[in-house]
Amino acid sequence: MGNEVINECGVILCPNCGSRRITEILQAALTKMYDANSGRIINPYTQKGYMSNRDKAMAYDASVSDGIGCWAYKCRKCGWESRLYTE
Repeated sequence: MGNEVINECGVILCPNCGSRRITEILQAALTKMYDANSGRIINPYTQKGYMSNRDKAMAYDASVSDGIGCWAYKCRKCGWESRLYTE
């Protein structure tokens, strides 16, 4: 059928099968801090040279997707993928 997602009253549908099982895949800007001499990552919360998995998850969740990046849609039912959208 079509190549573009169908948006009916805020509900995104697959243009091939009409399914609501749509995944939005987006790219966001993640800010990292590195020691200029050693190249090791620095924890932005404690300013130390170690970052736990919990801190990495918090930094990932705080990443900004406003104004930067691209996104696409994929149907989990039939496997259809949209084109890549950019800002």
